[in-house]
Amino acid sequence: MTFTGPLRGADLADAYAMLDVFVHTGAAETFGQTLQEAHAAGLPVVAPASGGPLDLVAPGLDGELYDPDAPLALRAAVARLHADRTLAERMGCAGRLRVEGTTWEAVGDELLAHHETARTIGAPPGPPRAPPGRGGTRRSVLGRRMEVFHTNTTATARRSVRRPYGKASSWPSRPQAGRRQPYRR
Repeated sequence: MTFTGPLRGADLADAYAMLDVFVHTGAAETFGQTLQEAHAAGLPVVAPASGGPLDLVAPGLDGELYDPDAPLALRAAVARLHADRTLAERMGCAGRLRVEGTTWEAVGDELLAHHETARTIGAPPGPPRAPPGRGGTRRSVLGRRMEVFHTNTTATARRSVRRPYGKASSWPSRPQAGRRQPYRR
């Protein structure tokens, strides 16, 4: 075993390419970036059934989750994938497909959708209304154009985003079912 220290870019990709199975033992993991990187490299993932891995690994589909309080469960999960290379390859392909569309923009959009859902829980039904003289366009701290819409409870903002190939649009890129759209004049 060799401890390499932090790896980035091509060195990180080369390290993942040398693996047959990615084994993650951190039971307190919250985000799981390494799990997503392993999926992107086409590797089956073995991780504890706690924290972030619960949201990132589909047992039997793109990896295995094991009981972190049962050390033999980790061994059994790794042995299963080691013994059945066809299963391991199938799980690796499924993991790659699972993260293929994952970008920082997509993660940000998902976070904003969760925020919008949380913000509107308990709000009265109907479209938000902008009181007279409130709302308009402002610049954010980063200099991005922001359209600010005030409702009777809080203010929401839409940020103009530059998409690849120079196409400008604003998030979210598509309305979601049950989501209230900002008031526009």
